[in-house]
Amino acid sequence: MPVITVCREESDAWIDLRTKPFIDAMGPSTKIAVVPLKGGMESGNTSVTFRVDAPSGETIVFETSLKILKSAVELIEAIERNGFR
Repeated sequence: MPVITVCREESDAWIDLRTKPFIDAMGPSTKIAVVPLKGGMESGNTSVTFRVDAPSGETIVFETSLKILKSAVELIEAIERNGFR
């Protein structure tokens, strides 16, 4: 299961991309699908799968638990409430 890391600063998340190739999946032609999978975790809990169709034609698929995703969203909301300090 992928780990989600919430970075307070944009540079913390992207600094290594200055020196390595990456798939640019930003922009209006990118399509993103999100699918909840009931019982998708070994524990029987819900997982969430993301499909990203990049403009390059490449497709990226990744999955995480709903619990981890909710925790990341709650942390981002807290950062936003505190003015991104």
